[in-house]
Amino acid sequence: MGLRDIPISPSFWNFYPLQKESLMMQSVPKDHPDNEYQTDLARLRASHKQFSEASCLSGRAAGMYWARKRGEYGDLRRVAKLGEALEQREDVDMQQLAEAIEGDCVSGRDIDELAERLFDHVDPHPDEIRGFIEGVAEVLADM
Repeated sequence: MGLRDIPISPSFWNFYPLQKESLMMQSVPKDHPDNEYQTDLARLRASHKQFSEASCLSGRAAGMYWARKRGEYGDLRRVAKLGEALEQREDVDMQQLAEAIEGDCVSGRDIDELAERLFDHVDPHPDEIRGFIEGVAEVLADM
């Protein structure tokens, strides 16, 4: 979406005619080689990658801790089995993780409480959940 696509009230331009020309001059096609937009996107992609990697590592540590200190063998097997979905490039959400740990029929409040216990916050990133499952599977494999 370029600046030309942003809906602005016509009365705005009555008060700011010079800004209109200035803004329209700054509207450069996204595929322009010198476009600052591409630089910004590259920075955001790098930030996303770094965030995802950090989330996965944090989740892995949480999964290993939970498996070693809190989980029972059956729990570990059920959580590690979620890794099969991950191998098929499917995301696993907190609902599925909660059902593997707590059993079926887990309420939303129970899911939030479990997420708080496992991750120290109620809305874990999918990469954090992936890391958790990988951490549990690693402990199970070492048994």
